Amino acid sequence: MENRKRPGDRKAIADFMLFLLIVVIAAGLIFFMGLFFSYVPLASNIASIKTNLKVYMTNDDVGTEMVSLLNAKASDVKHIELLGSYQADGIEDNSGYIQPVKDTLDTAFKTYVFSVSGTDISFQNNVPANIQDTTRLSIEGCGSQAVPDDLKSAFSWPAPDSAAISSGFGGRELNKGVCSCHPGIDIAGNGMKVVAAASGTIAFFYTACVEGQMKCNGGYGNYVVIRHSVNGKQYYTYYDHLKAPTKTSGNVSAGEQIGISGNTGYSTGPHLHFELRAANNKRIADSIDPCTLLQNIPASAAKSCEHEKVTACTYVSGPDVKSYQTDIPLPGPRTGANIRGQVVFKQWE
Repeated sequence: MENRKRPGDRKAIADFMLFLLIVVIAAGLIFFMGLFFSYVPLASNIASIKTNLKVYMTNDDVGTEMVSLLNAKASDVKHIELLGSYQADGIEDNSGYIQPVKDTLDTAFKTYVFSVSGTDISFQNNVPANIQDTTRLSIEGCGSQAVPDDLKSAFSWPAPDSAAISSGFGGRELNKGVCSCHPGIDIAGNGMKVVAAASGTIAFFYTACVEGQMKCNGGYGNYVVIRHSVNGKQYYTYYDHLKAPTKTSGNVSAGEQIGISGNTGYSTGPHLHFELRAANNKRIADSIDPCTLLQNIPASAAKSCEHEKVTACTYVSGPDVKSYQTDIPLPGPRTGANIRGQVVFKQWE
């Protein structure tokens, strides 16, 4: 007897095969969608890197190695992130950021000068004379040490209760190779009376900082700024890191109390940071060395009022010096913040 499949059986088989096909297609779609969505963040990151990262460099072995070292990690933090935090903080005590980078560079290079966004960082103390740039042995743009004639005898010592200068005016080396310009003088003391160095009018003040807030008011802490008129020219004195200003408006006389010294803003110990400037801003080039013009400066303070010439941050140039420069985004500590900075590396045999 012939065994024939009934139409209902053929329909059931067709339905089953269609079901299997749908299952296979669905499984395939799920698999490929998983691959796609896992690829999208990677593709996005690659696109972001291509958009934000620009490297200008003639890459020989040294240049390639430098890029690798900048992308190396110290305690699970990339060097470029450390440099970004260094640049973003705007502070001078950066050994925690710079030292790990230095330690890594020291393993690869014996002689080099390294800088970030114009801040010179050098770990080479014995630069050969033939590559020294003798026109730039001091920190470039570190204010004026030449005192205008009209300022002589115009200003007096602003802290009558202290005779100790903890950091003088001029180029200085901080934390084993971090070079910095100090555009004023630091007078040590906590809770001491701070007085106006000359008669004038209070131009600005700030009172909202408390001790421990390093970045408060841009790191300057509580301060008073006084505008002075000397022979028809405008000058400004700054009194930073105050525990509290005691006068915030109106005219002041020379020697009148305007505040109490403290430890607000970026301050590693109680002191008064005093500056004299030719303009009302914090541009370093406008700072004026107060050491040779302050009246009544204590003899012990006068000895340490200016920094000695910095030698560890010697500039180098010439055909024997290879220079590599990158323009990169340096990730900062604030969410979503990037700081575009230049990293300059100079190396010689």
